[in-house]
Amino acid sequence: MRLQSLHSLGLPFLLFAILLEVTAWRLSRIDPHIELFFLNDTSLWYTRLPETVHRWQIIAAGLTISPLIFLIGEYMLLKLGKMEQRRNEPGSLAASFWNSVLWRALAHFVGTTTAFLLAAFFAECGKLSVGMLRPDFYYRCMGSSLPSSFQSEVFTSNSQCSQSDIEFILNGRKSFPSEHACAGASFGWYLTLYIVWNSWCLMESRPFVSEFLRMFSIVPFTFALWVGVTRITDHRQHHTAVVAGWLLGLLFATLLFITTNLRLDQVKNRGNKDYSALTTFS
Repeated sequence: MRLQSLHSLGLPFLLFAILLEVTAWRLSRIDPHIELFFLNDTSLWYTRLPETVHRWQIIAAGLTISPLIFLIGEYMLLKLGKMEQRRNEPGSLAASFWNSVLWRALAHFVGTTTAFLLAAFFAECGKLSVGMLRPDFYYRCMGSSLPSSFQSEVFTSNSQCSQSDIEFILNGRKSFPSEHACAGASFGWYLTLYIVWNSWCLMESRPFVSEFLRMFSIVPFTFALWVGVTRITDHRQHHTAVVAGWLLGLLFATLLFITTNLRLDQVKNRGNKDYSALTTFS
């Protein structure tokens, strides 16, 4: 496989994102910024509840569902939209129909995975540098019993907490931004953009299919919103942390979707020029 083809898939950027995520995993072992804990801050007295959705479930759903949607989407663009010029992609002028479908679907899968990794890296950096306390931090620090009277005491270190599980306490200082909301938005928003783009491409040739795709695009977007809302209702994050996670995911999903489309368009145009030159020479 040529280096030019690897570039059109976005693999160099993916490798860079993986390196950043490994760095973030190493950084996660560092203690976050120690924010002052005011015992009379009732916004930190929320009861600890079980998680509605775990982060690994969001990642598994994104990595499983997104390639299926990309395969179906590229098949529809080639088959229903009759965009024959895409059969010349990538590189080889004799590329088959399914090769073109698989190649473009793989490029978008690399794009959405890169968006998730980049957003996760910056989310982890934000957690360590901000050190925002979770809504259930009082429980993490002092146990299940809430104070019966006003307390003016301020904790300046984790050693003042009555709980002995230091990892549990440190995790309570990693609220901002929400990694769950970030992961949900990076996958969900990328898929939303992809489906809306396919809808626009099929608007003239298949108007009913285009209308269905526009309605279906609400599904991944709703999933991203739902993930963020569960972090608030589960008392794991404040609404500001969830909004910040959404914005991170939206930002990188949008950037990677645009750059992926630009790379694929360059390959398409290059393939069409090569094909025109070959037919003229013949």
